[in-house]
Amino acid sequence: MQSNRGLRVERRDLLQGFAAVAVGVAFPLRAHATGSEARTSTHIVPPVPVPDPDARERAVEHLRSLVGVYAYNGDGDEAAERLASIESAIERVPFFFRPIARKKLRDATEIADRVMIERDNESLAITSPLRFAAPLDGRPVRVETVTGHEMDLHYEIEDASVSQILASERKGQINRFFRDGSNLYLYVRIFAEQLPLEVEFVLTYVRLQSV
Repeated sequence: MQSNRGLRVERRDLLQGFAAVAVGVAFPLRAHATGSEARTSTHIVPPVPVPDPDARERAVEHLRSLVGVYAYNGDGDEAAERLASIESAIERVPFFFRPIARKKLRDATEIADRVMIERDNESLAITSPLRFAAPLDGRPVRVETVTGHEMDLHYEIEDASVSQILASERKGQINRFFRDGSNLYLYVRIFAEQLPLEVEFVLTYVRLQSV
């Protein structure tokens, strides 16, 4: 049986790997110096996906191994790391705004009991816990998030992974789903103009054989 320390190291490595990919795929970074240390934050202007006539066909092929239903299979450490990441992100937010920021971030990162990935000939839908659908070719659609904000949603689909990208001019969220065997890992990254640090953590799901 793998030790708790081993699991923490594995999640840390996953987080670093997912971050390296997701940051490069979606949004460039800029460094802000704070005293003797530099903190990393994100440009809040998201790129507009360029229509690709071949994207739908490639997406259909890539999604074959991802489509399905998955149940949450994480432990208490994952839940604790989610909360700790939120607290770190709001640490430098003005005191009176922290309760509001904390609630919004917790709502936006609610751990879904199940994740469902489904597609038809034209669109991809992911339920986690809200259901968001968008075209397979990467075109953005306008959606209302769990916090009540309207944001642009589009999907970036690669071999064995799909990134669900929600963005506006001042904030954004990337949910990257990556399958490894029967496990589905969800790397969550949230950034906002008002947050000195980003929220990021990894959740583990296991594929259900029948639903």
